[in-house]
Amino acid sequence: SSSETFKNDSEEVQREWLKKVEAIDVSVEEALRQAVRRSLQELSRSINGDAKTEVQPLFSILVVLQSSKVEFKPSIPELAQTITAVSREAIATTKAMLRLTETLRPTKDKDKDKDKAGGAVVAVSTYTERPSFFMSISNDEDIHKVLVPVVSGTRDIMPRAQKYLATWDRYKHIWDVDKDAFMRRYAKANRALTAFETDIARYK
Repeated sequence: SSSETFKNDSEEVQREWLKKVEAIDVSVEEALRQAVRRSLQELSRSINGDAKTEVQPLFSILVVLQSSKVEFKPSIPELAQTITAVSREAIATTKAMLRLTETLRPTKDKDKDKDKAGGAVVAVSTYTERPSFFMSISNDEDIHKVLVPVVSGTRDIMPRAQKYLATWDRYKHIWDVDKDAFMRRYAKANRALTAFETDIARYK
């Protein structure tokens, strides 16, 4: 590893190397945090809109008649659950990234080295212990603030979705009525042709 390059150098050189690695490690963490935050913000903007962006169709769901009931497929709760899972997976992708301080950590048998100049034993500095990128980002307050409108925005459409489903109530008699029994009664009624035309016009 790169740490091998400096294993026989002075304590000062090794200390500077560790500081450089930690500085890069912090920069990588911030880059990952920004990537996750912007991804969630983009998803939130697509779901909720903002001052510059109108809400646009993002998901395709079906309206189906099943067991004499009009419903969405997938249902709004199922859709909300999927969006929540995807949002959390966006954060979970950071699990694949190890800290540089982990991948470049000196092995135990390299904890001490002799200084070339004086032959003195030099204690090798160790990296500052930090939580993983995933733990740090998943517990970040700003990430949570962005995640909340993503989840709530999906649930907030429930009243409007139910209102839309209610528009189908006017046609409920079509699937609620026993069609065979209705046609038998209709045939026995021996109605005039004009009555047939009137009934047909109701469904145009």
